[in-house]
Amino acid sequence: MATGTADTLHIVIVNYKSSDYLAGCLSTIPTSLEGLQISVTVVDNDSGEEAELKRLQDIHGWVEFIYNNVNLGFAGACNQGIRSRDSDLCLLLNPDTEVNREALAACARHLLETPDAGIAGCRILNPDGSEQKASRRNIPTPGSAFLHFTGLQRLIKPRGRIKAYHPADPGRGPGRGGPRQVEAVSGSFLMFKRIIGAETGFLDEDYFMYGEDLDFCYRCLQAGWKTFYLPQASILHYKRVSSSRSAASANLHFYQAMEIFYRKHYYPRAGWVSRASVLFGIRLLQSVSRAKRRITGNRQVGSAG
Repeated sequence: MATGTADTLHIVIVNYKSSDYLAGCLSTIPTSLEGLQISVTVVDNDSGEEAELKRLQDIHGWVEFIYNNVNLGFAGACNQGIRSRDSDLCLLLNPDTEVNREALAACARHLLETPDAGIAGCRILNPDGSEQKASRRNIPTPGSAFLHFTGLQRLIKPRGRIKAYHPADPGRGPGRGGPRQVEAVSGSFLMFKRIIGAETGFLDEDYFMYGEDLDFCYRCLQAGWKTFYLPQASILHYKRVSSSRSAASANLHFYQAMEIFYRKHYYPRAGWVSRASVLFGIRLLQSVSRAKRRITGNRQVGSAG
């Protein structure tokens, strides 16, 4: 890996108690790819796994490791990793993933060859091969979030100004079709042009965990950049490995992120009745989720409906 020059693709991985999965993730990342200069930075968020990470550092000598003595949150650690290297493209990648060369190459190539493309994502697959709905998303509104989290979207079809929480599959089959524009992609694999940071900033560190990817995609959309979903590219994601180990804390951060997003993007132009209703609704959903988790033992984050 050359030094003193900008990498084409800089991959940032934030680790928190996921070193066992991180080992598998790093082993799937190529050190070079179709002429692309690749670098990888792992930011450890005070996970207490320094011994395990030191072993990985010895194995993957080309990977940079940053060790924090406090947990900066996902957004804060991502920004720390992004700023550690100069690059044309950045990829935010979860440690509990397995990537393939095709996904990296396809997304990088699309961003480099498409002037108005700012963000690219791919199909995020569960271990059983099914696709995670978060692979492609619409920017949530109070209406779409209400229908989604209460489960009412099964009865009331979103229409007009209220879009579906997750856009419908175009019906071309898994992995078919070329890149298509969406409003947001998953933060577990989110590739973007670094130049965006000069215009919109990177991740908003008000979000400790959850919501920062949607916020970033929304700000890029508002700045005129397009987000693309590439169905022909895919990665495997074991999903919420670290958050599932502390479901109560993760749920707290999930609903806090929902409130931050609403206050930032919708609250200023909403009427007082709408403001009070939405904030009450978020806290009610959080209470229902907490009660459901205690009764059923469900550890799913953000489960209320």
